[in-house]
Amino acid sequence: MTAGSGHDPFLVDVDRALDALSLAWADEYDHLWHDEGSGWGAHHKDAPEDENILAQTPDELNAKIRADWARREGGPE
Repeated sequence: MTAGSGHDPFLVDVDRALDALSLAWADEYDHLWHDEGSGWGAHHKDAPEDENILAQTPDELNAKIRADWARREGGPE
């Protein structure tokens, strides 16, 4: 951060990140969320209720969702 700029380049815009994740994955993952205490999460529509994908960043969540989706669909990771 440069002095006086007031902008943290590492700060995540939670709403935009959730919008992007939803745009990409909402057809398969019925719940995508962010919680200050626990980080980022997703739940696949066909998974048991307590089977969630958890991550510390939206990029990490996207990668874990991609791997989960590939495993479920039998596609490449």
